[in-house]
Amino acid sequence: MDRRIFHIQRVVSQDLGRNWSVERIALMTEMSPSRLQHLFKSETGGSLMAFVNRLRLEKAHQLLADPTCFLHIQEIAVILGFGDASRLCRGFRSKYGMSPRVFRRQQDNIFQSNDLQDNK
Repeated sequence: MDRRIFHIQRVVSQDLGRNWSVERIALMTEMSPSRLQHLFKSETGGSLMAFVNRLRLEKAHQLLADPTCFLHIQEIAVILGFGDASRLCRGFRSKYGMSPRVFRRQQDNIFQSNDLQDNK
């Protein structure tokens, strides 16, 4: 993999809350936005912003599944760079087939049921 693409993936994954855009990342890598998009797609098979969004959604999924995470959905949205809860909810529903709230409730129920079984 091209070292610039590897670097982009690493930097983005370490700072998901930043307001990433193709233009911002192009400046960081000293490439034109169109060259960056072309290179990223040829190296990974997908678009740069789809990559950023996928990482954000996966991290949101991880946080919502964690029974020790007490962040509100709005807080998760802001921390991960979605801007607001509605953008997180739309993306989450599209990727996982349910809203973040429903997913969190399911995870809480699973955790509580496992906890009850462990205490028997």
